[in-house]
Amino acid sequence: MSWILITLFSTPIIFFIHIFLSNIKVINKLRYLLIISFLIYFNIWLLFNYLFFFNNFEISVHIACVSLIFLFFLGYIEFFSMLCRGFSLQIICDIYLNNKIDKKNLSNFYSKSKGIDWMLKKRIKSIHLLGLVNIDNNTIFYKNNFTKLLVKFSVFLKKLFNLGKGGE
Repeated sequence: MSWILITLFSTPIIFFIHIFLSNIKVINKLRYLLIISFLIYFNIWLLFNYLFFFNNFEISVHIACVSLIFLFFLGYIEFFSMLCRGFSLQIICDIYLNNKIDKKNLSNFYSKSKGIDWMLKKRIKSIHLLGLVNIDNNTIFYKNNFTKLLVKFSVFLKKLFNLGKGGE
């Protein structure tokens, strides 16, 4: 039980490793920094586990600890993603940074005055680079059967959880 608690309380180290790597600017790609932070922590955890505790626990304790690490890491990825790409959070930040914004100017002030059109173009570019859509003369269409399957799965989950259309 104590190794599970040690794992639980040490897992936020991923956060601090990520902050450290982000500030030394060794790698400019944020998504890689998250993975590198996780791998550094996980290797330290494995080394510490191997040196001090490996033979003292049942396999179920090891599985529980690894599950805790992955659970924290996935939660941290979601948290960080919301900070980077959260549409509603960015609107609130823009209102705060400008003290107040009237409704008419909100779309122009979005994300350091880049505007809502910039955000939409950025999102379309992202899904195009992921290979999910094609763009041909201002027409956007899904690219392959994987995209179709992904959309059908998304629609199914939204119906299952009664989420509505989404993006609302």
